[in-house]
Amino acid sequence: MIECLQQVPANELVHSMTLLQQFFFQPVLVFGPTVQTELPQAFLPDLPYELIRNGAIANVPTLFSCLTNEGLFPVAVFANNDSALSYLDEHWNEVAPFLLDYLWSIDVHNANKTSQAIRNFYLGDQPISRDSIFDLIRMANDRLYLNDIFQSVRWAVHYISSPVYFYRFGYRGATSITNFLSGTNVNWGAGHPDDSFYILNSSLVSMETTARDRRMITIMVGIWGHFITRGVPMTGDGIALTPVNRLEALKGPLNYLWIDSPSYIVPNSSFDFGHTQFFNSLPIDEPFFGRPVNIL
Repeated sequence: MIECLQQVPANELVHSMTLLQQFFFQPVLVFGPTVQTELPQAFLPDLPYELIRNGAIANVPTLFSCLTNEGLFPVAVFANNDSALSYLDEHWNEVAPFLLDYLWSIDVHNANKTSQAIRNFYLGDQPISRDSIFDLIRMANDRLYLNDIFQSVRWAVHYISSPVYFYRFGYRGATSITNFLSGTNVNWGAGHPDDSFYILNSSLVSMETTARDRRMITIMVGIWGHFITRGVPMTGDGIALTPVNRLEALKGPLNYLWIDSPSYIVPNSSFDFGHTQFFNSLPIDEPFFGRPVNIL
């Protein structure tokens, strides 16, 4: 198999992923990173949570971040498409395991019950439509991003002694990655990975069209620049991020810097970003994230 794959151009391999994807290119990550236990120079010698728990990661200052509407990737791709939303509404049990990435971590006998439990938790009796799009974004937000970011920050603070920093980004400027994904100018908030566009140039999105956006560039370049050069993130206005409180990391609230706009940047904290308790109650077999094989 290896010899065969080595003969195929990389772009053909990437394009072939669409054969394994279902609803609007879901799941996004068909082939995830793989543990390479037998290679001396392995990029990933063990599962990330095991590397953290065993102290096998670099004990250096670490910066975590999340956005308020991370789930816009992938929801923005079909958020403005009525026929796609109608299809998702009618074929929820079929599509949900692909969309929310639990197809391979759930027993087939629990799949439909789990999909319905998730739908009921976020949508109740609502149909999936433009009217319920923010509930769908929040669902993808929690399952695909926030739940595990939250847990990773807790682990990092607990298992390494160097400072761990965390910011949450909620600013939606004049443009967003969602303009590219959806082909519209609809404002659904700050989506994955909008914060990085204020730091790194992109051919997809321009963040220099308004004075407020240019001000945010100064702030975000300051955070990343100070962290890279000095190990302490600090905004362009000189606001330093406070390390996550080690004493409260496992059971208490996590403190972070809330970046809502260029003029509103304040310390904040939260016990739970992604409805962790709810997802841990589902029969999703991911014990490394505290999710045992429950039965509904």
